[in-house]
Amino acid sequence: IDWKIHNGRLQVRSDFLSPELPRDQNGFFTTADRAEPCGTGSFTLHGRADDIVKVGGRRVDLSEVCDKLKTLTGVRDAVVFAMHARTGRGSDIAALIAGTADASAIRSGLAKICEPYAIPRHIKIVDSIPVLPTGKYDRDMIERFFEGKSLE
Repeated sequence: IDWKIHNGRLQVRSDFLSPELPRDQNGFFTTADRAEPCGTGSFTLHGRADDIVKVGGRRVDLSEVCDKLKTLTGVRDAVVFAMHARTGRGSDIAALIAGTADASAIRSGLAKICEPYAIPRHIKIVDSIPVLPTGKYDRDMIERFFEGKSLE
């Protein structure tokens, strides 16, 4: 098995890959995982590059959860992403929200319009969501809001 990181995505080459998977001219398949090199011969996974994740064995569209969040009173903006669950192998949904609503009101509002497994387990309220000079959300900074802290 060979691997490399290209444009922040993990690419793998292996005889064990399903033959119908698309590959580049060098035989590498681009996965839907974001990753970065970590020393020699290893990498760190940073979650899915697409907006579909599995939570408790069920597929959740993070874009859809984000759109629903933005309809709630007191939510000006939101970023929803998957983070590694503290227990088990799965993912938890996290939401960084710019606005005046509190986490309890957000969960209550989402409970009326989302399946229970799609409600973010970790919610952080901020004045504004960090962006890069390009205007895109600063994902690294956003993820730092949730590192090593007691989450709501």
